[in-house]
Amino acid sequence: MRAVVPQKPIFLLQNNYFDQIGRLIQPCLDFCNKHDHQFIDRSLTETFDPEKIGVDWNAVPGVVIYGSVGWVKRCADSALAPWTFYDRHRFAATSWAPAFGKNALNGNGEVQTVSEITRRLERGERVHIRPNRDDKAFNGAVYDIASWENMLKLRQERHQTLPDSQLECWASPVKEIEAEYRCWFIDNVLINVSMYRNKGELCLKRETSHEVLKAATDLAAQHLPISTIVMDIAKTQDGYKVVEFNPINSSGWYAAATETILSRWCEAIMMKANTI
Repeated sequence: MRAVVPQKPIFLLQNNYFDQIGRLIQPCLDFCNKHDHQFIDRSLTETFDPEKIGVDWNAVPGVVIYGSVGWVKRCADSALAPWTFYDRHRFAATSWAPAFGKNALNGNGEVQTVSEITRRLERGERVHIRPNRDDKAFNGAVYDIASWENMLKLRQERHQTLPDSQLECWASPVKEIEAEYRCWFIDNVLINVSMYRNKGELCLKRETSHEVLKAATDLAAQHLPISTIVMDIAKTQDGYKVVEFNPINSSGWYAAATETILSRWCEAIMMKANTI
């Protein structure tokens, strides 16, 4: 008997992304069950190879990949590369910040090593720090010496690698932010927006205001590193600014309309599958 070829994209999901993965992949599982998509869930291990899990990826109409950045990187080095929507060089702050100029929240930053930044923190400075290219060496945020040391301690407790002393980071002055929003783009089109922080506090709310949607669209018109991507923006006293970009394959959902995003994502993948 010939194997049945799926008529819809298959979901390839990571199931061991610390304590968050259950919450993060659940919208994908719900979508698969509701719309009859096949899904495969695996753990990211040293030996994980997406080309050795018994699927002929050339015979399926595309793949929705969702998991950690490490998961996406592993898939990017395989036959699944067309579905990863990831390029570590294009996501580097040194690549996209110059395109926005004053419209990049941390556009006036500079490249410094972890060692150089640690010395600044030890002198009592507060600095916005994010890895320049090694995306998830640690989470980009505002750090002082106490929060920096807490971050390192937490990574040790989770058996994560610590950032190398010579790791290049993007370090910039701390800016005042009124609110922050996550924006999903698929094929350069804004699909959905969620607020995730208001006045410094966690605030999850689906965003529909014309002002925010227009700001997101206008900023994206200046530059998107790749066409299918997640862009975080901030409202400041000087207007809306780009905070950072993240792969759609590994970005948290906050209060997003996941049904809408996943539907459009699948549509885009099927269209792309017809061209490769």
